[in-house]
Amino acid sequence: MSGIDPHVDELFERSMASFADLIAGTLVPTHVPGSIEPLCRAGAMHGLLAVARDWVARGCDEPVVRVVRTVEPLCRMLVSRAGDD
Repeated sequence: MSGIDPHVDELFERSMASFADLIAGTLVPTHVPGSIEPLCRAGAMHGLLAVARDWVARGCDEPVVRVVRTVEPLCRMLVSRAGDD
């Protein structure tokens, strides 16, 4: 989907950022929207997208609970504290 049009790319990235904030806010209610470190957001969100695409492409065979357990570490990346090196 990327590279079709700059406007599509921008919309996709904004949507991914908004979804990342939704996930982070679900995990940590005090999450401040827009505060996710960009590299963590990119890694987590594109990882989530890759898992979802693969799951769907293979017919959604695995139970949802297994998919959730698989992506949980990616979601946790969204709420890791900045500066914890």
